[in-house]
Amino acid sequence: MELTSNPLQSFAWTAVSFPEENFVWFSLKNPRILRSTILWFSNAGRDHAPWNGRHRGVMGLEEVTAEFNFGLAESVEAGAVLELSTLPSVSVLMGVVDTPSGMGRVTSISPVDGGLSIVDESGREATVSCDLGWLNG
Repeated sequence: MELTSNPLQSFAWTAVSFPEENFVWFSLKNPRILRSTILWFSNAGRDHAPWNGRHRGVMGLEEVTAEFNFGLAESVEAGAVLELSTLPSVSVLMGVVDTPSGMGRVTSISPVDGGLSIVDESGREATVSCDLGWLNG
């Protein structure tokens, strides 16, 4: 599944909450550089090395600029999206933050003084220090 980010936002985010363990993993990106998030699942579908069929019950979240709808050949041909001579630097900020007991699905991540506010569907909040300026280098 491909989720497209809003390029007008100052940053885009992906998050996974772990309510029983009381933490959230999050990823922040510049949505003008990494335009989408790919969500994929694996259940031992890869028989070759290094997975050898052991890749089970895995969910992957990848921040990308990709043109899956065009096909592989069209996605990599010169000028499709990025030219190697003008390839931008790519900054991604990932973190893990302790959360209040039972914090569920993250519904917003927003900047606050010195970091981020991460809020779930019930209004529970966790804050974490970080330098958001680093995303836009």
